[in-house]
Amino acid sequence: MKLFVIEAPGKVKGLTKSLNSLGAGHFEVFGTRGHLFSMPRSLDPLGIDENYNEMLSEIKSKDVVLDLIEKAKKAKIIYVATDPDYEGEVIATDVEKIVKGHCKSIVRVRMTGFDKESIRSAIKNSTPINRNDANPGIARRVVDRILGATLSNPPYVYLGRVQSSLLSAIVQKDPVIGYVDASIPCSKGGTFDAKIPVTRKNKNKIE
Repeated sequence: MKLFVIEAPGKVKGLTKSLNSLGAGHFEVFGTRGHLFSMPRSLDPLGIDENYNEMLSEIKSKDVVLDLIEKAKKAKIIYVATDPDYEGEVIATDVEKIVKGHCKSIVRVRMTGFDKESIRSAIKNSTPINRNDANPGIARRVVDRILGATLSNPPYVYLGRVQSSLLSAIVQKDPVIGYVDASIPCSKGGTFDAKIPVTRKNKNKIE
């Protein structure tokens, strides 16, 4: 039996229909309902060690995990087809962590759609699961925790992906490091005063 693991249970029927039309043989599609592990609701304690590893995570739903393990035991190969984004990569590595001892063949497929060509292409280009692919998603969660605990008051809250993305945009933007006051005499008397922002890019030009 081939086991396809996706995130959303609501997409199980759609993928099942597409796989049947491809003549995929004996298979089953399983939805994880999103993440398999939940993070602590509180940021006190922070739950991150000195090496920035996440601590205090726990299984989100024991029933889902037990069901996944039972299906993995019957599978000859598991296609982990969670979404091809940061969160999907994190979930994919968590799936592998849970089923690794129950199925010898586990591969990662990144489907961009449920049409025949997308499915064929994804399966053809399947790869072993690489835990390094989950690092960007894990790093974002760690940053959200650190910033949430730093910038909010008890009870601490996560900043969330929108805020961390905003922080990334701010970092990429050339920051203002100072101002230069300019005063230009006017022909009719008085002066024209201006405050010019100084950034790393225009610093030498202004000097």
